[in-house]
Amino acid sequence: MSQQFVSLRTTSIIEQASGDRPSFQARVCKTFGSKPYQVFCSSEAMLLLPVAEAAGATVNKASGAVVAGAVLGGMVGAALGSIIADNLETSSVGPRAENFNLMTDDELVAIARQRKGSMLSEYADITAGSIDGPSMTDRMFGNSRIVGNITLRDRTLGKLVLELVSAQSMLTAIKALKTKLGDRLKVDIEWCEQTRTFRNK
Repeated sequence: MSQQFVSLRTTSIIEQASGDRPSFQARVCKTFGSKPYQVFCSSEAMLLLPVAEAAGATVNKASGAVVAGAVLGGMVGAALGSIIADNLETSSVGPRAENFNLMTDDELVAIARQRKGSMLSEYADITAGSIDGPSMTDRMFGNSRIVGNITLRDRTLGKLVLELVSAQSMLTAIKALKTKLGDRLKVDIEWCEQTRTFRNK
């Protein structure tokens, strides 16, 4: 359904020049794990394009084993590993760069039509949304580098949950989505200049 959805509607919605399209990286969460996406915020919709995982990326691939270990008594070890890994930045984790921001609208549309998993979420179809900091569960059993989560309720796509691991991506997402969604978006995190990290309000 997403392929037809993107094919029929993307061309008319994504009309702005690439320089006018805010974009950020996120991981779209599914029942079993998550996948990296590049998210473009056009004038009327978000275009989500799946991207290839970077070589050596390990985000979420071992999360099931971590959770299982914690349930069996390894919670202390999982928590300790999370604390040690927290705030670490490694170039091996994250989506492979594809220079989407340098592409024309036609090139983005062509990729969206061909790439399985592409999604289009019109702002008019988003009934509610929230941006929150990582939960304790995220810290202990998930990716300790998570900056925050974006949760959107879309009439067509259902519930969308995006994980962000970059402060810059989060800043871009907050500004773009708050502008487009207004009061429908609740932002429960704020930037702390002293620690240069996001924190819950």
